[in-house]
Amino acid sequence: MANDFNDFIKQIVQKPEADKEWVSTQLTQWKTYLEDFYKLIENILCENESIKIDYKEKSIFEESLGDYKVNSATISIGNIKLKLEPVGTLLIGSKGRVDLIGPKSKLLFVLKPEQENNAPDKKVVWSWNIATPPPNVSYLPLTKESFQDALMKVVNG
Repeated sequence: MANDFNDFIKQIVQKPEADKEWVSTQLTQWKTYLEDFYKLIENILCENESIKIDYKEKSIFEESLGDYKVNSATISIGNIKLKLEPVGTLLIGSKGRVDLIGPKSKLLFVLKPEQENNAPDKKVVWSWNIATPPPNVSYLPLTKESFQDALMKVVNG
């Protein structure tokens, strides 16, 4: 019995190189999508000098990826602070999620395929969307107007 347990532990500790390469690819893609998301938000908000964005490193743990670091963002508008908190990348039905947390509510930004396409040879194009609250969840494309609406919603309720 002890041998079975030791073999079990050994298999977990000695991940195959293919797994390490897969993890590295997933993290690189996620961090790139996250960086693109922040650039989009900065471009939307840069027109207003009263808005400030600060970044801070945070740790995330995902079972298949382990611990890794990404940036979260704080949006300051006067004395109001909003958080953009990355949740993770290996989520059901999406490639990633970032939560916008304000004083009155929270909204979810979800990285979804632009089209549902089950063909194995087709390249998936991912885009950021705003998830509407349950129970009837739908996804709105992330645009300047939809982000501004989302920001006002989490501040005003």
